[in-house]
Amino acid sequence: MKSETKALLESLRAKSTPKDLANLPRFGIAATNPLGVSMVHIQAIAKAFGRNHEVAQDLWATNIYEARLLCAY
Repeated sequence: MKSETKALLESLRAKSTPKDLANLPRFGIAATNPLGVSMVHIQAIAKAFGRNHEVAQDLWATNIYEARLLCAY
């Protein structure tokens, strides 16, 4: 796993909250491996990092819900 991928996963984990995790079902999200990160934080992390296809592939392979969302941005 690339250092960029590890840094992005650490950023996601740092922004995760129990409140956001509890809100997922309220929005109809039935994720199997969620962290509980709001879309505002996911979009901010993506904007700060930019685009990188190889890192996106690494993030997708983690099977973490928010990491996969990050790939879309």
